[in-house]
Amino acid sequence: MNTMLGHDMPHHDMPGHDMPGHDMCSMQMVFNWDISNLCVVFNWWRINSVPTLMVSIILVFALSASYEMLRDYTRSFEQRIITKHQASATEEESPESAESNESLLNSGSYKYIWLTPKEKIQRVLLYSIQVFLSFFLMLVFMTYNGYLIISVVLGASAGFYIFGGDRLSAVKSLSCH
Repeated sequence: MNTMLGHDMPHHDMPGHDMPGHDMCSMQMVFNWDISNLCVVFNWWRINSVPTLMVSIILVFALSASYEMLRDYTRSFEQRIITKHQASATEEESPESAESNESLLNSGSYKYIWLTPKEKIQRVLLYSIQVFLSFFLMLVFMTYNGYLIISVVLGASAGFYIFGGDRLSAVKSLSCH
């Protein structure tokens, strides 16, 4: 009966069980400081010593800071598009209508700016990279490893300080970290 249920069968279907010297990734579901066999997002990104932990901390810090750099670049890119479209609208209209158009944009009233195909593709690419990095950092955070969590937070904070902390933006985005 046990054979029928598979209890006497070796664990051939379980990855890593029959391979000598191959350790499975540690999968913690609670906050921890453990660095033994910690896999970060990929099976090959494995932390099991202080040097691999240090390299991973630096890499995660840099990724978090670059996420903030990308967010700032995206805001600047969009502001350049708005400025360009305002300038072209001002040139096409009389001074009276240009002033009313500018006051509409600055007053918070909604006016659409239609992007060129090139601007739209650039904006979509920036957004796609931002979404990828955001979810990637969320997966790093979900290792629940204290060292990596602190690295994400400090990297994002440093990136925000360097790239976006000196000016206010009316646009806030939802991020996963």
